[in-house]
Amino acid sequence: MHFSTHLFLFDELPANALTTSHDWGLVILSLAVAFLASLTALDLTSRIASVRGTPAARRMLTLGAFSLGCGIWAMHFVGMMAMKMAAPVLYEPLTTLLSVLAAILSAYLALRLASSATFSRRHLILGSILMGSGIGAMHYIGMDAMRMPASLHYRLDYFLLSIIVAVATSAIALSLTFHIGQKAEIPRISTKYLSAAFMGGGICGLHYTAMAAAVFVPLTGTHSPPVGWDAGFFTLAIGLVILGIVIGYHWELNLSEIRVKKNADSLAHAQQIAHMGNWDWDIASNEIIWSKQIFRIFGMEPEVDALSLSGFLEIVHPDDRERVQEAVQKSLNDVDTKYDIQHRIIRPDGSQRVVHEIGQVNRDANGKPLQMSGTVSDITEFHELEKREARALQSRVSISALLETGLEPLSLEKQLQVALDIILSVPWLSVQYKGSIFLMDEESGELVLHANKGLAAGLLISCARIKPGYCLCGRAAQSRKILFSSHLDHRHDIHYDGIQPHGHYCVPILAKDRVRGVLNLYLPEGHPNNPEEDAFLTAVANTLAGLIDLRQTEAKLRAEQEFSATILRTAPALVVVLDQEGHIILFNEACQQLTGYSEQEALGRFVWDFLLPPPQIAQVQEVFQSLTIGHFPHVHENHWVRKDGSTRLISWYNSATLNSDGTIHHIIGTGLDITEKRQAEERLQYMASHDALTGLPNRMQFIEHLSVSIAQAKRGKEMLGILFMDLDRFKAVNDNLGHDIGDLLLIAVAERIKECLRESDVVARLGGDEFTVIMNGFSDLETVVPVVHKIIEALSTPFHLEGHACHIGTSIGVSLFPDHGENPQELLKKADLAMYQVKNRGRNDFQIFQAEASVPE
Repeated sequence: MHFSTHLFLFDELPANALTTSHDWGLVILSLAVAFLASLTALDLTSRIASVRGTPAARRMLTLGAFSLGCGIWAMHFVGMMAMKMAAPVLYEPLTTLLSVLAAILSAYLALRLASSATFSRRHLILGSILMGSGIGAMHYIGMDAMRMPASLHYRLDYFLLSIIVAVATSAIALSLTFHIGQKAEIPRISTKYLSAAFMGGGICGLHYTAMAAAVFVPLTGTHSPPVGWDAGFFTLAIGLVILGIVIGYHWELNLSEIRVKKNADSLAHAQQIAHMGNWDWDIASNEIIWSKQIFRIFGMEPEVDALSLSGFLEIVHPDDRERVQEAVQKSLNDVDTKYDIQHRIIRPDGSQRVVHEIGQVNRDANGKPLQMSGTVSDITEFHELEKREARALQSRVSISALLETGLEPLSLEKQLQVALDIILSVPWLSVQYKGSIFLMDEESGELVLHANKGLAAGLLISCARIKPGYCLCGRAAQSRKILFSSHLDHRHDIHYDGIQPHGHYCVPILAKDRVRGVLNLYLPEGHPNNPEEDAFLTAVANTLAGLIDLRQTEAKLRAEQEFSATILRTAPALVVVLDQEGHIILFNEACQQLTGYSEQEALGRFVWDFLLPPPQIAQVQEVFQSLTIGHFPHVHENHWVRKDGSTRLISWYNSATLNSDGTIHHIIGTGLDITEKRQAEERLQYMASHDALTGLPNRMQFIEHLSVSIAQAKRGKEMLGILFMDLDRFKAVNDNLGHDIGDLLLIAVAERIKECLRESDVVARLGGDEFTVIMNGFSDLETVVPVVHKIIEALSTPFHLEGHACHIGTSIGVSLFPDHGENPQELLKKADLAMYQVKNRGRNDFQIFQAEASVPE
């Protein structure tokens, strides 16, 4: 080898064995062979995406690589035959086989990378080098396989050029292969044939450039001219034409990818706002692909491309895993079952979140599950809010029930026993069904057991009387503070045989700074102190204190009733108490602050006389009647009209208290102002269905409107018009004046379009500068055409925005129901096709869809 002037040295070649011309028929045949081999390989590998991970995918990949490798070598062989040599071209078998294997191996490695689900720039570079180097190696090994008795040298510059051509050809071909298989929505021209043409032409370019690099040295030692100069120029011309086509295609491809990336970014942003992510599970390969938002929800970094089902289940809370597995299996086995489940997850930092998953199984023609796709929503905050609201409701119910016991003619012991049962039955309170209530003996200062539930026989004797400061209950009475214990510790002075591990809440019952008793509740061992339970038990103890005072002395009845009323009046919730006829007898401070009416202004009046909007009076009166007849608690919502005329939405829990003869004594309504919560829900719903810039319905809302309009048109046997509008020259306004002016222009366009329509018509913005209109209820085109002309004229009039005059227009495509379709997607697509016809013939006009219209290129 001589690297200064030559690259490789082969055997001697006779002086007359020189290439002087080409057989152009064989040259064209070599191009055709390369094209067909490339087309076959690209077609097979582009189909792998739909069956990835199956034996069929592996067969396709192997067959594609074999076809491409053999096709490349066949092109090389035909290309050699195209050279009109005086000496015959023969091949040495083993070297020839080595060149074929080099072509097949390089093609297999490159196509495997291009068909990968995780194709990246790194894969593209590696695949291009592998494939380009392999093809180059095949050509030069093939040249070496020729049995020629002459010296054969190579020009270094042409050799390097051939390798560069091979690598560049491979890079663009692999990139096109990936887009064919993975992003079929991007190209609008036949990229499969374009890719095959470029790949085949580039491979031929490599071959003939390699031939141009060849310098034959006869036995005389004089150098002959390079082989195939005319073929080199022929290849250069073909390469320039193909390069122009590819540059044009990639320009269109880049614009399309920008749109796709913008949509993907918008989707990711929307998912981040909604705390929602999406996933895809390839059942055959058992790979689950997550969106970035799911990683955020799960508190993880996106370090892996995919997880298996078992990997996902490790994140699920252990107590929920079996339920999740059953839900997955049921959705796979039952075609009619949808995967819809709420469960907990454990993040890497140990924190827990609650998620809501919805999934749909995609099946083949035989019903076999192939893929499962779905979404994950982080509903932790909503879940906690629901739990807090449920706990608040349960707490209100229990407090109301405790208050009701004070209105019943019960003995003190009976009332305390009923109160203990109510407290132990609160669903959200983490206590055992075991406890006691002690009352303070005013004379001795000792705690006396008055009510118990589930206490051991030995405790009934040991705890009959407890001195202040002794055991947990005595210490709670002495300190006048809640005493909490998660286990049996040194403060637990009373022990007995068979005592089980447990904890305690010992809550002093205080009234007017005096200890009336102690509420003692049992907890599971290890239960942590809960501030919410502390607050609730404090409220319960305060209520018990009032009830105890009511029963202890008739002389203090009025004072104790006032104490209970004070609790109601100062409660943060709305509390209204009505007598048996419906007159207000208590209107607490929260009600006064909300409505602006003082208690003096409200007492003695009916609620429906001044607090209810007229349409809801009958509903509230019906609730009142049901309570007076059935005596059952009732939950409902209604508005209250404040003194200033504004309204608030209130969620009510109403219950009735009875006299000793079973008649109604009072009706107690406990309410919660949910106005802001409902408004927030409505705002979220509005944002999900309307365009944020113009306030018009978005694509989702437009499709719903169109579905309803089609159903109405069917019933009324009327026509329906769909206008698809794309603004002309809007991009120029955006580029020259900036996006702020562009946004103002879109808002102004929306207003002008609405001014041109009837009240029954619907206008929506699909995105970018595309608008659609639904024209309802007409019988002929004479109704549609004037409106279309009116819109074109309105949008052709200059827009004056912040000192700029914006001149635009619009191209409008029109489709009609039922002439052009009977579903929203078909009508929208045909209106879009008609709009492109307008674009192609000059813009700022309209076109009604015609059946012979073709898809725009």
